[in-house]
Amino acid sequence: MTHVDLSGPPALQATGVSVRFGKTVALDGATLSVQPGEVHGLIGRNGAGKSTLVSVISGLLHPHSGEVRFSEDVAPKAGHVGAWRTHIGTVFQKPMIARELSVLENLFLGAPIVRGAGVVDWSAMRERATSALQEWGIAVDLDAAAGRLTIGQQQLLEILRIMMLGPKVIVLDEPTAKLGRAEAIVLMEHIRLLRSRGISFVYVSHHLNEVLEVCDTVTVVRNGKNVWTRAASDITVPDLTEAMSGGAVSFAGVIDGTRGRTNGAPRDVLQVRDLTTSLLDRVSFAIRPGECVGLAGLKGSGNQEVGKVLAGLAPPRSGVIQIEGKPVNATKVRTMLDAGVGYISGDRHFDGFVPGMSITDNLAMAVLKRVSRFGFVDERRRNQMVSAITAELDVVASSPAQQVASLSGGNQQKVVLGRALASRPKLLVLDNPTAGVDIASRESLFGAVAAACNAGTAALIISDDEEELKRCGRILVMVGGRLSTELAGGSSDSTIMAAMSEGN
Repeated sequence: MTHVDLSGPPALQATGVSVRFGKTVALDGATLSVQPGEVHGLIGRNGAGKSTLVSVISGLLHPHSGEVRFSEDVAPKAGHVGAWRTHIGTVFQKPMIARELSVLENLFLGAPIVRGAGVVDWSAMRERATSALQEWGIAVDLDAAAGRLTIGQQQLLEILRIMMLGPKVIVLDEPTAKLGRAEAIVLMEHIRLLRSRGISFVYVSHHLNEVLEVCDTVTVVRNGKNVWTRAASDITVPDLTEAMSGGAVSFAGVIDGTRGRTNGAPRDVLQVRDLTTSLLDRVSFAIRPGECVGLAGLKGSGNQEVGKVLAGLAPPRSGVIQIEGKPVNATKVRTMLDAGVGYISGDRHFDGFVPGMSITDNLAMAVLKRVSRFGFVDERRRNQMVSAITAELDVVASSPAQQVASLSGGNQQKVVLGRALASRPKLLVLDNPTAGVDIASRESLFGAVAAACNAGTAALIISDDEEELKRCGRILVMVGGRLSTELAGGSSDSTIMAAMSEGN
């Protein structure tokens, strides 16, 4: 942390902000004050009002009462995009990349460099983009389609696009949720560089240790109201969790559904032998019924590739995959679903759910045969299934007919997990299952995984997040496309990080 100048007016001041959606009060007199050169954490559970406050200070939503100021200037009217850009830029958790356009076109999307009679100056844009990418240490082809970049590269591209517009305040909404370790380090270095130049940040994240590391000040909101604002150096992670939830959060602990089983050594649910792809080199492991295994690795280690193979999304070159002793040909998604694999993608916004469809339709879409009779959906059977899943996962919604896009991030992820559980899988494959969700929702999600494991389902958690990996009964570590070592469940953060970093 660096010294923050408190002598002048705040770079951003939101005072008494209230927002209602019908009878629902999303914000009730919320306040946020950010000084020049300050990194200010904005923390709260999913549905606490963070996203609404971000929409207000970003100019996307006009509050029913309250005021927003930048330095000494009253904020422009909501919706005046060009006027707001001079003050604030927001990088949302949901990707805003135009996938079919090139990297260069994305960097100047909505704000091209023009000359003469409005002619786009492609040469000037290419020169500026090349300089910016070099400064950030991002090695990508300016002419490549943005959709071909990795998720982490897309996130950095989006952050860079905002920063190139030159606002004095930048909002980062879950900026590291989709980044690998190396990419997150690059981001943190540039936050420190920009804040030394007087740029302020509003930092929204559920990674509480990260918040305390990068932020100067933290504001906690709950039920649309401010709980408190304190210096990050004066608070701890338990302080944050208690303030966010209104009380202590009960942690699920290590998941191990094999404890107490006395029926000998049952057949492995999953056996993988010599699995090889362009990224994997003869990967072999097995998972028993009820066991929760972590597959740890930094971005590019190959752990996510294993998940895609098991989901039928990345056909292997060679190797054997067996589910309960039966070989399966992992070349199609339907084949793996029918074999008993339930898969959760690492990016719920891209391919985790259908945003315009209801909770009911999202939960039922993969198990239509189960809830149908004579080729027609049996609404009673379907609704009973949906009711049971939403109750088990504690999905907070107005009704099962609510669109998933309108749910908080934590409840969206519960729907994604619910859809995987609806197929009654033998094996759950979970890629970064709690990325971008609050601590209470995280515990709820892990509680559901523990319940499935206790019922005999095997689980494979693919992650580079120590908080997720520590929940597993044992942890397999991947480096460079190979299994490197095995750790015990509950290993320390430093032990897990050191193992993942080996050879990198």
